[in-house]
Amino acid sequence: TAATRTPFVLSADPALWSTGLDPVYLYPVAVQVRPGDHRRVDDDLARLDAEAGDERGVTVLRGLATQLDAGFFEFLNLGRVLLARDLFEEAAQAFERARKLQPSDYHVLTYLGVALRAQGRADEALACFLKAASLTQHEHAPLLHAARLLAHKGQVARALDFMKQALSRAHDKAEIYPEFIKLLILNGDPKGAAGSAADFRQQHPKNAEAAYLLGLSTLLSGDPQGAEPALREAIALAPDTVEGRVALANVRRILKDPAGELKLLEEAQRIDPKAPGPACDLAIIYLSRPQGAGRAQAIQVLTPPLAAHPDEPNLNLNMALALADTADKGRAREHARKALQSSQQSIREQGVLQPLLVRKAGQDFEIIAGERRWRAAQRAGLHEVPVVVLLANALTAVMPVVVGILQMLQPFTTAIGALAAGIAVAAADAGQGSVRADLRTSRDRESVV
Repeated sequence: TAATRTPFVLSADPALWSTGLDPVYLYPVAVQVRPGDHRRVDDDLARLDAEAGDERGVTVLRGLATQLDAGFFEFLNLGRVLLARDLFEEAAQAFERARKLQPSDYHVLTYLGVALRAQGRADEALACFLKAASLTQHEHAPLLHAARLLAHKGQVARALDFMKQALSRAHDKAEIYPEFIKLLILNGDPKGAAGSAADFRQQHPKNAEAAYLLGLSTLLSGDPQGAEPALREAIALAPDTVEGRVALANVRRILKDPAGELKLLEEAQRIDPKAPGPACDLAIIYLSRPQGAGRAQAIQVLTPPLAAHPDEPNLNLNMALALADTADKGRAREHARKALQSSQQSIREQGVLQPLLVRKAGQDFEIIAGERRWRAAQRAGLHEVPVVVLLANALTAVMPVVVGILQMLQPFTTAIGALAAGIAVAAADAGQGSVRADLRTSRDRESVV
């Protein structure tokens, strides 16, 4: 009945807002005042029903869209509910019919772009987003979708340009800032990210993610002491944060406080025993203990997240390292090969398999992050490992940031994951023997060895 559908007031004639009538009576009044809109009202109500999970609403919308005199809103509303149900091809068809009726409507162009991108039709989707952005001076959504798609295509610099434009249009910048800051980090500009994160935090002082991103970007800018207050504030604002503790643990490691690092990682692991990040870091700490004293702990801490994420390559690779010099060579080979097999898929989700972070130091390279991983690899016979000569894509603290955004990014170094896992297979096969490999690839034409 109309009395159960008060949200319908959003699509009633605006003149009715001044009548003083109770919203539950707006539906019959709307029909009396604008009888020609009766089908439009039915269409809107069916959409609201469908969005509330009632499949009968979808049936009604399909029926309305098949009528000979079906109009723009019938096709638009049908497309929206189909899009929400991941019926992308059918949704795109509905949006195409709506676009033919109103080719300059930026809303339908944006929806169409989303449906096309979900079908893998990236170039067509990008054209829709850019056209939609050109038709409005205020809406940020087309620019945001364009930025995400370009980032997925590896065009990070261009994606950043569109993200900046989206940020300038957004009324609630808290929606845009996190993605913008993450893109800056991934593009190798942690100082720029820190500046944007400071703006974000100033505008939203109680936002835990703002504090976290400020701390993380400050850390990646090479200022661990400056990063610590923001990260501690992030933990205070969100006491159950795993990412904040992992980042702060990296700060304590850099500041030569192994006890503080271990405490934070163990707290993070207790909060979420299935989280891959703290489990991997703890495993590396345990594997760094002399004479294999921490091997059992490493295996123990890796087991719950592996059960929850059996194809996660970092976990499989670390488990392979933990088992590489034990009698259980079969399991070591199994985990190493699993990391190899899953690397192409999971790199898109988690980034590369945690290469070491290094910086140039004269004629040599200095390890910034990953020393324990390097030592564990040495003990397992991995005398050459992948590293990234870049400040933005290797600290374990970066990984929680990358988890969400890398769903739209292609891997920067797709070869690294497969090669690292391949070496783990060789290590498992060779036991403590020396395993060597040349691990050269490229990241946007920057050297990665």
